[in-house]
Amino acid sequence: MIDARISSVRMREVSAVLAAGSPHRAAPPQSRPLSIYPSFHAGSAGQVLLSDPHRRTAVYLEIATTAGVTGRYGPLDQDVVAPLAEAWRAACSAWNQ
Repeated sequence: MIDARISSVRMREVSAVLAAGSPHRAAPPQSRPLSIYPSFHAGSAGQVLLSDPHRRTAVYLEIATTAGVTGRYGPLDQDVVAPLAEAWRAACSAWNQ
């Protein structure tokens, strides 16, 4: 058994510019294990073609372990990012005192 403990938890903001004419969803689809197989893709349901370049930004939790394994969760809903960051700052301040 591997002795792995959480060594850090971070919020990572990721952004990219989607080119004009690329398919875009109003909300990102959830990833499932079957998502890696093209034959199980749902197609273009809910997608629209962008008429001009558009920047898409999302925030993810990044959790690292002492065993070198890093995982990500997200994207986080924008309405929870600020309260979560504030709670972490308060917890870190209390921890360091």
